[in-house]
Amino acid sequence: MYAAVVNSPKTELTELITDTQTDIAVTDASVLLQGEGIAVIGNGDAAETINYTSIDSNTLKGCVRGFEGTARAWIAGTRVARNFTAYDHNSFKANIEELETELANAAAVADAAIPSSEKGAANGVATLGTDKKVPAAQLPISTATNNTSTTQVASASAVKAANDLAAAAFPKKYQDLPQDVDMNSMTTPGNYQGVWPSPRINEPFQNTGARRVELIVFGVGSLAFQRLTYIDGAGTGKSFWRENGSGSWRGWNEVFTTSGGTINGSFTVNSPITLPGAANSAQDISASTIYVGGGNVVKLITKAVRTAVGTNWESTAIDLQRVTDSTDQAVLRFQGDDVLFRNADGTWTSLRSLKANSFSGNGSPEGALPAPVGSLYRRWDGGTGSTLYVKESGSGNTGWRAI
Repeated sequence: MYAAVVNSPKTELTELITDTQTDIAVTDASVLLQGEGIAVIGNGDAAETINYTSIDSNTLKGCVRGFEGTARAWIAGTRVARNFTAYDHNSFKANIEELETELANAAAVADAAIPSSEKGAANGVATLGTDKKVPAAQLPISTATNNTSTTQVASASAVKAANDLAAAAFPKKYQDLPQDVDMNSMTTPGNYQGVWPSPRINEPFQNTGARRVELIVFGVGSLAFQRLTYIDGAGTGKSFWRENGSGSWRGWNEVFTTSGGTINGSFTVNSPITLPGAANSAQDISASTIYVGGGNVVKLITKAVRTAVGTNWESTAIDLQRVTDSTDQAVLRFQGDDVLFRNADGTWTSLRSLKANSFSGNGSPEGALPAPVGSLYRRWDGGTGSTLYVKESGSGNTGWRAI
């Protein structure tokens, strides 16, 4: 139900509007219900009732056109007022019917509390037990909500207390979530929903733009929890939760889902993580990508390796590629029991072979250091013509020549 505006004051459209326009400018929006509300454009049979989500200066924002009646174009100067509408009448009717149902349920609870053998006869006399009769007005009354007696009647206050306890345990679904709410004040258990065009106090998602919000509050006091879910116009959603510890709300935690989310702290993985790839596909790259935060976005790509396009994937060869831009794409390849790095010309160099064929130390290697042909030796205490040696012959410790 929306609040009434006394005397149904009117304002006017400042410009022509189409039948789909959702932001509507009027000459004086202060005469209408502030925040979310309804208003009637036009008068008589051709009127259109709209539902707006907020007022910004003299503009009605987020309007639902044809809330009642048919959406249509209107010319500047058309009357806009908070008239009594069919929606208001139907809301009154629904609330009255709900109260009637609750009263009937309360009467049924009271009636069920009196055993059938003790209910009053047509002359207003009720029977207690098998040998005692008293006027119905003098039946013993109990105000307790946990009374199990079969000889007492529940008082109206007991019925109300029981109804209040049931309402607290099973609150009505989808109560309105106020537009100007402070999220810290939402402590009553229940399901709430609304449409918010901008952030609210102490809510976790501070982006602007219209979005539907659902809040679930459960628990009481220091055991209270809140779960808040947002859905925007594109169907993208985010969920958050928090708890009330020692009388104050703790920070919000975003729920991490398969569609994404933000991890604000550390996390532990106790099983392997399988990243998506295209293994055994027709493509020449089967890759899984990990983005690592930093000044620039850094992308680590792990991928299976083909010996040639169209052949089988090498199960023993995996590339680890770092990519920061088109010029920085360093690659390490783990193949068998060796590690290789990719050179600028696309060739590969084995780190194992580098270690095996490159030596250094003091003194001449000739007659002292066995190595295969092609090995290099750097002499730390060498001088001109005796600093770098190459192994030109043999497999023993001779055949070294200074370069």
